[in-house]
Amino acid sequence: MTSPDDALVDASTAAASAAAAPLSGPPPSSDAPGAFQEPPRQSGSDDEQPEHDDLGPRTFDERHREPFTGLLYLGYLEDDVTIWGHHFRIATPTQREKIQAGALHKPYIDTLASEVAYQTILVGAYLVSIDGQELPRPVTNDPKENGVKDRFNWVADNLKGPVIDRLFDRCMILEVQVGKVLRAMGEAQG
Repeated sequence: MTSPDDALVDASTAAASAAAAPLSGPPPSSDAPGAFQEPPRQSGSDDEQPEHDDLGPRTFDERHREPFTGLLYLGYLEDDVTIWGHHFRIATPTQREKIQAGALHKPYIDTLASEVAYQTILVGAYLVSIDGQELPRPVTNDPKENGVKDRFNWVADNLKGPVIDRLFDRCMILEVQVGKVLRAMGEAQG
């Protein structure tokens, strides 16, 4: 007659024997996984330039010091960005371009496309050239009249979401740099 305790001993012995038996199939590819570590932040591009945040404020075009016409250069910064092997030149837009951007965004407000439209419009407002080629200019006599609208349409029709997202981030960084430069100029003057 077998007691309940004997059944437990037999079950644990059977489990130990099964664990010691060779496994069928391929051997495990590695030991048990270790602690998870976040990968370092990677851009997807080995040649992408570092962000300018840690480099301190940059400077405006030296012509900003000239009387009267120097005002044309205060607040204007350009940046060269390499994303996934392609070179982009961005620059801070003029007030007219910002106003045009706002008017272009109006039909998208309170829609599901509002954020996507805003990012695309802003990239169009900042974008100057791609791989050394300037973006198409408006056909009108005054290129400032529809510049943002035409660049917005070109960006929306030709660039894909991940590229627009990365350019949008860089446009925001450039805008922050303008503030840093202006603050540094104010501190230097007094």
